[in-house]
Amino acid sequence: MKNAAQWIGYALFALFLFALFLFYQFPYEQFQDRLFALLERRTGYSFSTTSLKPDLFPPLGFVASDFNIQEGTRPAPVKGLFPLAFPILTARFSLLSYLFGKANVSMAGETLGGNLSLHASLDRTLSELSQFQCKAENLKLEDLAFSAEGTLSGVLSGNLQLSGDLNDMRSVIGHLDVAFQRLRTTKFALMNFPFPQLNIGDLSLNADLSQGKFVIKKLNIGDPEKDLVAEASGSIKIEKDVPSSPLDLRVKFKFSDALAKEFDIFMPLLAPSQTPEGYFAYHITGTLGRPLPTPER
Repeated sequence: MKNAAQWIGYALFALFLFALFLFYQFPYEQFQDRLFALLERRTGYSFSTTSLKPDLFPPLGFVASDFNIQEGTRPAPVKGLFPLAFPILTARFSLLSYLFGKANVSMAGETLGGNLSLHASLDRTLSELSQFQCKAENLKLEDLAFSAEGTLSGVLSGNLQLSGDLNDMRSVIGHLDVAFQRLRTTKFALMNFPFPQLNIGDLSLNADLSQGKFVIKKLNIGDPEKDLVAEASGSIKIEKDVPSSPLDLRVKFKFSDALAKEFDIFMPLLAPSQTPEGYFAYHITGTLGRPLPTPER
């Protein structure tokens, strides 16, 4: 029995050495070219790195130097986000899950002055995404477009979790927690209402996604010492044609005295929605493409 256990130990050690040899002799340059080509076809974005090397810790991991994501055949979801550069990016691929028909991929690295990590579960062909998680810590964003004219800057932290068939949003369950610090904007227009540059400060959002409905549990913007204070809650039913997604939101906001003076000409239009506490309250229906605000005291 002792000899048998000894020979089993030798066999396992030899198998480990063989796997280690394959791991370090793997043609990573060819793998990198095929992987980036596949990612570009699937996402529409362009990927590049100066080197891709193996790393045993984490198990079956890779380390990419000067890893960059840029706009390719598909425009960026938010203008000003790309190029996204990672001086060092570590990635981990789960071989065990791949043998059972799934591809679990994790990535983490420093970018935009903070940290960003991603985890995704796909089928073996990398065509169907069943789970996605993104965590951001202290990302310093500059001039990120959020409307046709306006951009925002600030420090972003947050967590996004999605599970289900991401090709069918009605089957997706998810959760979103976002926090901005030192948030400020350039001039912009909202529902045809012009805003000057805003010093907002903090923003926090807590929301869920279920059965095709994006539910805003809590949205807080600014504080009394800044230009704007706002709160919102409600839901957006996501349609395939996103601008046609129905709205059911309740919003209230208040301007600083200095900002109210700039809006002096518009204040009579807002007066029907003013509450005794000095907020302006609205029930917003319609669609994302054509919102319909109704005064609500």
